[in-house]
Amino acid sequence: MDGATVCMAIEGATDTEVFRSYVRDVLVPTLRPHDIEIMDNLAPHKNEQTLALIEAALNCSRILIKGS
Repeated sequence: MDGATVCMAIEGATDTEVFRSYVRDVLVPTLRPHDIEIMDNLAPHKNEQTLALIEAALNCSRILIKGS
């Protein structure tokens, strides 16, 4: 494990569109197949389009979110 590798700062709250932009533009380019991505059950983390971006980058079929 090499820990957190990417971050992004914004003013205001993180909504679904902000999180999806972060995933698409910042996180996905750094992911390698079979990396482990851990998220909590914040509503923007559960968006199907956002999850599909991560699943494709990680080469996995489903992401499980604790409490979902």
